[in-house]
Amino acid sequence: MTPPRKSAPINLARERIYSVIDCIPRGRVSTYGTIANEAGRPRGARQVAAALRNLGPGRDLPWFRVVNASGRISQRPGGSELAQRKILEKEGVLFSPSNRIDLKRFGWPDGSFG
Repeated sequence: MTPPRKSAPINLARERIYSVIDCIPRGRVSTYGTIANEAGRPRGARQVAAALRNLGPGRDLPWFRVVNASGRISQRPGGSELAQRKILEKEGVLFSPSNRIDLKRFGWPDGSFG
């Protein structure tokens, strides 16, 4: 009799981060730091970035709604910034001439941006 196969362990912190990202509504954005805070990981913005880097190929998650604290799209290997911007613009998110998103207007959750 062969032993049962072990499945990959579930990273609960990462799953909480994914759950928060999944709640960002269409036409809104959130920051790495805000997502970390909402997931119970204060000062865990880098953990959010790592979770997104490790997002599995079959995972349907609105990763493109995550921006940095200044309201800009963060650069990544592979140069997906333009694709992310196009998706956000299609959802109605506006960018300033300096490529920033007004987090007071488009940030989620409401009231979490100064």
